[in-house]
Amino acid sequence: MGVILELTETQQTYLDNLMARYCAAVRWSFKRLLEGKGIQDIRKSVQVKFNLNSRQANDAVYDAQNTIKSQHELVKFLAYAERRALREGVPVFKVKPAFTSVIGILKYQHQYGLSSHQAAALVIARRGLGHVSERVPKLLVDRFIKAKEGFSKINNWQQWSSIKKSVLKNLKKKGVNSLVSWQVHRKELLGIG
Repeated sequence: MGVILELTETQQTYLDNLMARYCAAVRWSFKRLLEGKGIQDIRKSVQVKFNLNSRQANDAVYDAQNTIKSQHELVKFLAYAERRALREGVPVFKVKPAFTSVIGILKYQHQYGLSSHQAAALVIARRGLGHVSERVPKLLVDRFIKAKEGFSKINNWQQWSSIKKSVLKNLKKKGVNSLVSWQVHRKELLGIG
């Protein structure tokens, strides 16, 4: 059972700062590991550079190592899957995954009754079939975009980014911090409920 703590503003600020330093330490460690630096040297540097205690510095380096390890496994799996597909005569298409979850959730999840993951997979499949650009539905533009003239002039990625930011802003007013809850609040936010 989890416990929710009531933090003072000072405690919250300290915690936010610590998390930011820790994340920066993980990224920095990741880069040093890729450069081939020694783990002990990285740990010592992380502790000083990011003002972390030894346990936090060790954890940051371990997190970076685990990320590299899992990427190696993923690369091996993808290479195997590609070789197998080619051997079986199945065509392989590589597509850019940017905004697939956002587009899937906001455009296709309700339309086809899909989970967020299935909706993202649908967008990926559509890209593989040549649908590189996904139009933003008029209902979303009408409800969430104020400057419609300028909206039509920006590229497709920027359009989806603007829609996502606007939807998240409206969801946060409901106490929700993720697009995953879009389905629950969809009708109310679109004014169709």
